[in-house]
Amino acid sequence: MRQRSALRQYELRFGPNMTPMVDIVMVILIFFMAGTTIMGPEWVLRSAVPVRSGEGGEGDATPRVQVVLALRSIAGRTVVTGSTLQQASVGEVGPWLERFVRGAGAAEVVVLIQPAADVPYRDVVAVHDVCEHAGAASVGLIDAEPAPGASPP
Repeated sequence: MRQRSALRQYELRFGPNMTPMVDIVMVILIFFMAGTTIMGPEWVLRSAVPVRSGEGGEGDATPRVQVVLALRSIAGRTVVTGSTLQQASVGEVGPWLERFVRGAGAAEVVVLIQPAADVPYRDVVAVHDVCEHAGAASVGLIDAEPAPGASPP
């Protein structure tokens, strides 16, 4: 009869040791779970798509005014145009939009933001935030226009 040694027992095992991989996966899982609890709702850009007339639903009963704010980058500066607003800076949008919402005479004002491809994202978020604070019923983003001289995808 043969004696079993530690070396002989080790040689009987086959396959890789999975313990280190399980440990690493658990650490990564805990990291992502902890990371997602830190991210709050202020990190997510809330956007609503307006209801088109004729599709039914509650949106057809209330009168709506729709405003498209186009964001363009001119000489490294973001300018906003829309309705009666012409070549305004991002800071001038808030007071104009508050006056527009008060004078619209509609139950709801829907604002659609249309940024050009070369507009910095921080300016898009700033205009979105200003629209919410001005009292717009819903704020949405529509397709960006390509930058001047850019080839279509």
